[in-house]
Amino acid sequence: MPEYIEGVKTIMYKEYRQEEHWNVHYKKRRYAVLTYDGWLDKYLPKLPTAGKILDLGCGSGIDTEMLLKNGFSICSADFSEEALHIMKKRVPQALPLKMDMTEKFPFQDDTFDAVVADLSLHYFEWALTKQIVGEIERVLKKYGLILARFNSDKDHGYGTDNGKIIEPGLRLVDGRTKRFFSKKNLDDLFKTWEVFHIQENITERYSRQKVYWEFAAYNKKGE
Repeated sequence: MPEYIEGVKTIMYKEYRQEEHWNVHYKKRRYAVLTYDGWLDKYLPKLPTAGKILDLGCGSGIDTEMLLKNGFSICSADFSEEALHIMKKRVPQALPLKMDMTEKFPFQDDTFDAVVADLSLHYFEWALTKQIVGEIERVLKKYGLILARFNSDKDHGYGTDNGKIIEPGLRLVDGRTKRFFSKKNLDDLFKTWEVFHIQENITERYSRQKVYWEFAAYNKKGE
């Protein structure tokens, strides 16, 4: 079980006011125009029919929409009320949950068959990132899947060389905390998991080049 870190929200929530930042960001409706890019399609055969999935940091519901269309049961969680408002308009049948992933997840052990974290786990201090991964491990069933994308440390277009350094790998870029991962970082973070896919990719996002890691692993809890 992860240890819950006292006082860790000082940076994320007080000094840099991240919840306020994201609500303002989503009020601009920029994320409403994104479309699903197909990244989860190859993993669908690995998921049980009508499996239960947590879309962690669901944003405007791009992945939620696709997964619901494929018959899965989805809990769509985000800590931005504005994001959830957009998501619910886009996907009326979705089940939104306002959730702070820096706290203990509001689910029992072994609840989900998969957790999808699409560019949502790279905003935190390293100790807090490890805590969040521990919570993902707890709420996933044994051999459940994590399917995730992370900022790469080569993601120069999105700030890996810019902004204020908070700690190694974590920067404040345009008012937003951002972590940039190397492969070693991911290896360290998921060293007890059975990783079966890790690949650095390049795409275009909002007319800028984005470099990211695509990552998939099985939860080997208890082994």
